[in-house]
Amino acid sequence: MTTEGTCDEAVWKLNSWSLAQLPLHNRQILAGHSSAEDLVHALNNEALSGLPQPELLTRTAARQAIVHLGIYGSSVGRHFQERQKSLKSTPEVPLNSLVVGVCRTPFLAYFERLTAYAGSGHPARDAYASLVRWNVPTVEVCQAGERLVVLPGVFGDGDIRTFTGASTEREFFAFLKKAEAVESAANMLLMPLLETVVDLTSCAAVKQIQRASEMMAVVHRLNLEFAGKPAETRMSSDHFMDVFRQFGVHWRVNDLPPSGAQDVEYLKRDLIVGIDYPHYEAAVLRQFPALLDDERQALDRLMHEPSLTELMLKEHDVTVEQLQNATPDELRILAEARPTLVAYQQLLDLNARISSSHLMLTMKFLFKPIRAREAAGIADSGVVSNRAGSTGMLERYLVALTRARKNHALAAFRRIPQDELARLARIETMPTVSSDELPHIIRLAA
Repeated sequence: MTTEGTCDEAVWKLNSWSLAQLPLHNRQILAGHSSAEDLVHALNNEALSGLPQPELLTRTAARQAIVHLGIYGSSVGRHFQERQKSLKSTPEVPLNSLVVGVCRTPFLAYFERLTAYAGSGHPARDAYASLVRWNVPTVEVCQAGERLVVLPGVFGDGDIRTFTGASTEREFFAFLKKAEAVESAANMLLMPLLETVVDLTSCAAVKQIQRASEMMAVVHRLNLEFAGKPAETRMSSDHFMDVFRQFGVHWRVNDLPPSGAQDVEYLKRDLIVGIDYPHYEAAVLRQFPALLDDERQALDRLMHEPSLTELMLKEHDVTVEQLQNATPDELRILAEARPTLVAYQQLLDLNARISSSHLMLTMKFLFKPIRAREAAGIADSGVVSNRAGSTGMLERYLVALTRARKNHALAAFRRIPQDELARLARIETMPTVSSDELPHIIRLAA
């Protein structure tokens, strides 16, 4: 075996530790049966001691190591900060007790070298990209038998590494990656329209929009399916708030812990279709430190281009004001003459439905339970506050974003019944996707 192969094997050996030993240590600490120091001792002597210098790994093994060490770092940080809240102002201190390899390289220094060597621009801590996209097995998205998107993982073993080993944590990570993969498919279908490769007034444009709309209907169905799981098979709000979210600690002051807000495909879609919300681009830029290089580049390009909504209105020679002031009969005439606008209005409405279902999920698992606790006099005492999202998003901000997506430029068309609009435009009605169809559209590799 080559030296490189030997080094990669050392990373692969971490898999059994991450899948079995780390969850066991975390559960024991949470139950009060062991200490954070016990975890540090085990990591230093069992998991981290055999790792080679990052530069001796292949790129794939480096990314695997980022997944493993990211989960380790956040586990250690959580337990120490939870026990001693003052460490929140110096979150790097607990991580300084971890050392890696025979050279006993300080953990944070090793992680910085590891992420620099991996070559993706990954931040020097765990991130959404490693915790979800690289960690979860490959997801494939198909439409009418055509494979649209393959979102790969970096392990190929069918497993998902979690903090406590709970099946609901694995399901949550898988849910996030499936949604991201389908969002990627929708965005991919919209890009030829944004780049005006397809004539925006053509039948081809209608077909392309409707294909993208079907993918967005899949995302909406995924959200509803996740929310509707029986209580005994889905993550409880207590586990979400008190166990799972509490691993989203800072490694350094003001860094960005992993969050669903860093799903780059969701951010891309807002920029592709446009969103009338003050300082939205500034909010996107605040996520940049947690993203990969190619993600930042893609978002930067989109922020400097007209949105698809702007292009649609211009190409069809209509303004938002004209639509808002139009009578129902004038809207009917416009729908008959501009079928692409009706198809695009359906897509924007689906985008709003996705936003509403996402808000529903955050209300169900976070905001409503924390309000109920506060009403009962139960303090929000976790090391990670449950009053806001992982990146500090307050409930009112998410509500305002959902409202902005609903009040889109073509919302005036909603004055006409959707079936009538589709008939006038000679197009299919807004797509829906059933639960039975999901396995034929999204496949998680075994």
